[in-house]
Amino acid sequence: MSTSIVSGQYSTNPLSDFSNGAVQQPQSAVLDELIAELEQMLSGMGSNSGSSGGGSGSSGGLGGLGGAGGTPAPASFTPGESTAPRTSVGTVTGTNGGSGPGKVNLGGFSDLQLPVGNGGHAQNIHGNMSEINNQYFKQNPNGSVTFTVPDGDTAKNPGSSYPRSELSENGSWHMGDGTATMSAKLSIDKAPNSKDIVIGQIHERQGTNGKPRPPLELHYRNGDIVASVMDNSNSASAGRHDIVIAKNVNPKDINYNISLGKSGQLNIEANGQSKSVQLSGSFGNADLYFKAGNYTQDSSAHNGGSAVTFSGLNITHT
Repeated sequence: MSTSIVSGQYSTNPLSDFSNGAVQQPQSAVLDELIAELEQMLSGMGSNSGSSGGGSGSSGGLGGLGGAGGTPAPASFTPGESTAPRTSVGTVTGTNGGSGPGKVNLGGFSDLQLPVGNGGHAQNIHGNMSEINNQYFKQNPNGSVTFTVPDGDTAKNPGSSYPRSELSENGSWHMGDGTATMSAKLSIDKAPNSKDIVIGQIHERQGTNGKPRPPLELHYRNGDIVASVMDNSNSASAGRHDIVIAKNVNPKDINYNISLGKSGQLNIEANGQSKSVQLSGSFGNADLYFKAGNYTQDSSAHNGGSAVTFSGLNITHT
C-alpha cells in the first residue's frame, strides 16, 4: 500500500492513492496498516544491519554503520553522505618518476638563436625573452613556447652545420660552483627527416682554441632520449659517447632533468628513467651555460622542418 504525503503530512483521504472505482478503506484501517508496515520495516532493519556490514563494518554499506559488530555510526551521520575523508583530485605524484616543471620560465635566458639571418648566419637576439614572439619562437596563449625550424636551407650558427631555434642561459657558471639543474616538459610536434633533435644542452662559453663545445647534448632521436657526452675539454676535436637514457618515449609527452654537481657528476633523467656519468675534470674551469629548444640535427637542404613545444622549462643553481 502507498500513502501520499501532502505538505509533510500524511493525507487523511483514503482515496488519494487510488483511481476512481477502487475499493475504499476506512481511515482507521489505513492508519493501522501504515503502523504495521512501519513496525515491520523497523524490525527488518534491526535484524539485518549487522550482517550487511560483514560484522566489521568494512563493506562500506549502510548496514555496516551502527550494526552489531560493525562501526558505530557517528552522531552526525546522515544516510547517503560519506563520512570518509575527502581526497584531493588533480595532484598525482610518483607516477612516472617526474613530470617536469609546470610552466616555462624565461627569466633564466637572455639569448635566442633563430634559423634565419643575413648571409646564412643565424640571427641572435639578446634581451628579455618574454618580449619576443615570432614564427620561430612562438609564445602560445596557454604559456607554452613553440620552437620552429622551417624546411629548406636555413641559417646556421658559426661552426655548426645544423639550424636551430634555441634559447641560451643568461651568464655562465663553473662546475665547482654548486649544483646546476635544468628541467623541461615538451612535445615533439614535428620531427625532421633525420628524426633527431637536440632538446637540451650544457655548453662551453669559450672553449678550446676559441671553439666552444657542448659537454652534453640531450637528443630526441627516433623515439629515444639519448645523451651525447663529450670526452674532455682539452681538444677541439675531442670525441663523444652516447648514453641511452630512455627508449620508445611518447614524443608528445617528454620530460627531462639535467643536473651537474660540483664534483662533476652528471645526472640525467628522462620520462622516469635516469643515468649518471662522471664528466671529465678538464671541464672544471670551463664557463658553462644551459641551452634549450629545437636544435635540428639535419643539414640537408630539405630537412622536412621541425617543431618542438615546451610547456615547462626551468633553471636552478644551488
